[in-house]
Amino acid sequence: MIFLYPSVLWGLLFLAVPFAIHLFSFRKTKVVTFSTIHHIEALVKDTQSKRNLKHLLILLSRLLVIFFMVIAFARPVWMTGANTPVEGTLIYIDNSRSMTSEVAVGQSGLNKALQMADDLLSQAPIEQRFQVITNNSMAPVNWISRNSAMDKLANIVTTGEAKTMSQIMAKTSFLASNMDLYYFSDFQESTFGEIVNTNVRVNFLKMEIESSANVYVDTAFMEVPMILDEGSVLTVVLKNSGRNNREDVQVKILSGKQLIASSLLDFESNGQNSLSVDIPDNNFIDGQFKVEIEDFPVYFDNTFYLSHPQNKVKNIAHIHPENSYSAALADVYANEKYFDYTSYNSGSIDYTKLKQTDLIVLEGFVEIPLSLFSFKGVADFFIIPAKKVNKSSYEAFLERTVREVSDSAFVGLKINDINDPFFKGVFKSTNEVIRLPKAKRLFALEGRFTTLVKNEFGYQYLVRTKQLDRNIFFLASPIGRDFTNLTSHATFLPLMYKMAQSSNAATEPLYFDISANYISLPINGYDPIKKITLANESVELIANYQYAKGNLTLELPPEGILAGHYELRINDLGVQKIALNEPKNESDITTYSDKYLQELASNSPYLNYINVENIQISADSGGINSDGNELFKYALILALVFVISETLLIRFL
Repeated sequence: MIFLYPSVLWGLLFLAVPFAIHLFSFRKTKVVTFSTIHHIEALVKDTQSKRNLKHLLILLSRLLVIFFMVIAFARPVWMTGANTPVEGTLIYIDNSRSMTSEVAVGQSGLNKALQMADDLLSQAPIEQRFQVITNNSMAPVNWISRNSAMDKLANIVTTGEAKTMSQIMAKTSFLASNMDLYYFSDFQESTFGEIVNTNVRVNFLKMEIESSANVYVDTAFMEVPMILDEGSVLTVVLKNSGRNNREDVQVKILSGKQLIASSLLDFESNGQNSLSVDIPDNNFIDGQFKVEIEDFPVYFDNTFYLSHPQNKVKNIAHIHPENSYSAALADVYANEKYFDYTSYNSGSIDYTKLKQTDLIVLEGFVEIPLSLFSFKGVADFFIIPAKKVNKSSYEAFLERTVREVSDSAFVGLKINDINDPFFKGVFKSTNEVIRLPKAKRLFALEGRFTTLVKNEFGYQYLVRTKQLDRNIFFLASPIGRDFTNLTSHATFLPLMYKMAQSSNAATEPLYFDISANYISLPINGYDPIKKITLANESVELIANYQYAKGNLTLELPPEGILAGHYELRINDLGVQKIALNEPKNESDITTYSDKYLQELASNSPYLNYINVENIQISADSGGINSDGNELFKYALILALVFVISETLLIRFL
């Protein structure tokens, strides 16, 4: 048998009060002189034994009244499995973030779990063996003393990790197979997982979190302009997990310490709402944002970090034979805000710089240089053919069949699919009739490709193929005036911009999940001998990494990293800002109901459920019996019986 509130047992000290009353008489005696007391002394001797018995029975009744009253308030629980010897008692404390929510005013679920576990240890025999584990503790391999277990309880703090029941049971598998487990948790559905069948006697003790709604950031995205300096639009989508509606929830978006948006939002039960804000182009430099939500009592997810995907300058290499050069391309890519443009003659290529190039434009080659074949996995290519080409060279590079065609006249061009993501941001409206330039075709590809622009007869003009996760754009003719008026048309600029901006198309997201083992970032031309660190104002971490195909994959350390803004540094030079956030699964505050847990316990001989708020204990359990609630009632009934007994003794005996 255990007591849920063993500290109340100090009240047994009041048992000394009836003893003091019965052992000492506080009445003063007065001597009265009689002529003879012979008959009185005889009467005293006859009634002495009867009076002593009455006093003893009254004393016993008073002692039992006090005893059972104290026992009743200590809440006794009978251990049905106490006759079966166990190796030790294991206490699991769910110290995830959701346990920081309140179970009562000023008391969190974690604090209550620690208090109850401490009470459980306090009333246990000194020789009993224990172990204490949490979500972030190492797997235990041996038992410890009661005092050592209490010391471990005192050092438990909240962690961002959440473990399922199966993971907890796997962590304890090395300890013992015959033990009692006390499982203190809020039993959150999103993190608890499935109930695991086990031969270990498990007692579920549920912390009733007092929250019926919680607003948190579900996702965020940004529409970044590819061409015009119109700024970006940041949209934050928030969700309410809970059965109650929420009204006038204040949501703020900050850039550094500057407030850039604030709104009061309403949420239906399990519904969502969003907040959008225009981000000026000058905020690209810093690119660090933060969403703050005024939402209580669940507050651990009220801050969400974002990093702006930087409007990265694209490295453009324009390679051409000495006598084949289009100044129109140089004019397009001369905008230094977006492009770092370099023109190379075929005989003077800087191959070292070419490794850091995003888009390579090959113009006017009869035969594609073999030295450029190795760059197909490094950069995107835009190929503008010469009037006559070596078909075998082009076919080897494109890995497609090249067929010669001969258009006798200029034919109007049109977009093949205006809804293709390639054209997003090129045209202000997809409903208007778009007048495109005209062209005569010289070549066509056969095989697998995507047609971006075609002529009025449906034949391909600008196509895109994929090789090694890179784009290869191919134009059906040169861009001289003998073949097209494309370079003098208004669509030439946005089309060339889009090809450049589509290079290295994998862009970093606005945020990463801190619980992920790895994160991937697009970085071109990285030197693998350089040191990579993640750092902010308080911590600097040396990251394990791999680099392949323009992507840098970083391994996040399992410990020592918190949610917030970080800077990716290569050889101590900051190259990119990233945002790390705690996983969102704990923000869904839905917990398993009392009824569900009781049904599970009633169907298993090894599970026992205790709702610590009302001490409802499940029947047919393995560790704690449902008679625990009845013991409380029995103790009160017995106390009342002995109060009545004392009254009857005084009145009639």
